[in-house]
Amino acid sequence: MFHGRVIYYHHIAEAPRPEHWFFRSAATLGKLRSDMEYLLARYELISIERMASGWERGRSCPARAVAVTFDDGLHSNYEAARLLHDLSIPACFFVTTATIDTAFVPWNLRFAHVLSTARASPAELDAIAVPRQGSIARRRWEQNLRSTIAQMPPDRRDQELTRLAAELHADDSPGRDADVRFLTSRQLREMRQWGMTIGCHGATHDTLTRCNDGERVDEVVRSKARLEGLLDAPVEFFAYPDGVYDRAARDLASEHYRMAFTAPSDVGSPQDRWRFPRHAVEAVPIRRAMSWWFPWRTRAARAAKEALGYT
Repeated sequence: MFHGRVIYYHHIAEAPRPEHWFFRSAATLGKLRSDMEYLLARYELISIERMASGWERGRSCPARAVAVTFDDGLHSNYEAARLLHDLSIPACFFVTTATIDTAFVPWNLRFAHVLSTARASPAELDAIAVPRQGSIARRRWEQNLRSTIAQMPPDRRDQELTRLAAELHADDSPGRDADVRFLTSRQLREMRQWGMTIGCHGATHDTLTRCNDGERVDEVVRSKARLEGLLDAPVEFFAYPDGVYDRAARDLASEHYRMAFTAPSDVGSPQDRWRFPRHAVEAVPIRRAMSWWFPWRTRAARAAKEALGYT
């Protein structure tokens, strides 16, 4: 059995943002440092390349090996990489290639921005059958709406987000948020010089299970080629957007990458290197996240959500 474990973060915030739909779960730079110090004292932190090499040599990996990863390529990852470099810890940063050196914002962050800036009054929410903020019903509505929008083609998804912003009296310009910025090609090349690995997280953060063959190639293969051109280096690792994959996506990843990663930890299999699971640690105390029972707790939480009507 392969024993390596992979953990992941997204945004690294200067301060908590509990009011923001996406950034409320972000780790601060202080938490990241504390997490790494905890792991250094108890685990062997290895690069994603070493983990892949161990698999290729017959699934050989130190029993307490952990690899650190980050998703989405947010600008704050640059400071995270600097901290990890200072601590001599390798990490892999999975970037969405359409955001590099452009003003493009992936749909998932646009959705989060709309929900976070909604200003509709309670009466207006009642009129459009939207549950009140802070209720369990509101959380269920938000999660189900996100799942529905994720399965829409890009053009229809854009229209739905525009309609949603208008109904909720929300701001529909996520680029105004200082935290919705992304790594540049210059920063990515510098991070590689610090010993960091740059991996691919698709082109636009589209949902691979809804993509047709051409769209899937854009997200998995052509995004890799663009990233390799920007870095002038091979890109060998892939993280499925939202951790979601199907057989077609997994098979395509296996043709072009050494390993591909899912999320969260109850998705995928540690015995398949093209659907290898990762553990989310940004919003969880690191001691609990690394405990042996935490993946089982995650499975139970998912089952509970499904029972409550979340999709």
